[in-house]
Amino acid sequence: MLIAGIALGGWTLWNRTQNLPPERLVVVGESTLEDGTTVAGLVALIEPRDGALEVEAKDSGEEVAIPGTSYDRLRDALSMGGAEEVVSVVAGEDGPRTAWVVLDAAAWARLIDGVGGIQIEIPEETTVFTGDQLYRFDKGTRKLSGAEAVALVMGADELEATGAGARVRVAVGEGVARALADNPEAAREILAGPGVELSAESGLIEAFLGQ
Repeated sequence: MLIAGIALGGWTLWNRTQNLPPERLVVVGESTLEDGTTVAGLVALIEPRDGALEVEAKDSGEEVAIPGTSYDRLRDALSMGGAEEVVSVVAGEDGPRTAWVVLDAAAWARLIDGVGGIQIEIPEETTVFTGDQLYRFDKGTRKLSGAEAVALVMGADELEATGAGARVRVAVGEGVARALADNPEAAREILAGPGVELSAESGLIEAFLGQ
């Protein structure tokens, strides 16, 4: 009876935990490499601090350890172990309840367009061909549409020699995560739309974002 009681208590605690809003959120935006591989082009962590939601964007091109593989870049964690592997790398397996959201490129582009674009500093001039359209980006601060942001992230590897690729990925990742954190209506629409995977019910993630 004691063992059964402990098991029931553990299940009840787990069930209650699953029905609570997360305490932090990992946002992953998919991107496509030149060879067609889908990776985590954008990675950001949203956590509440001092009554506000703080965003910390990661460079998805940074070197990390992905256990059991020979891959060594954060972006590859998505294809190697799914969103759970990305969370494990950037947030750890212990600590606050962590949920994740994976947005395909079309979804995070819609999010950007839904908030009127995101303003970032483009570190150097670059040209990107997406297979459908050629984009030219001049150096300087400008507001990007969703399609432009997707193209810029796709072409960020071409800027690696000067470190500008990392700055691009972090800036766009922060912009996408901030769009979720600061715009409850836009977040609600995106979370309920196509091209989105969630680790928890959308209502729980909306509750976290709306706090």
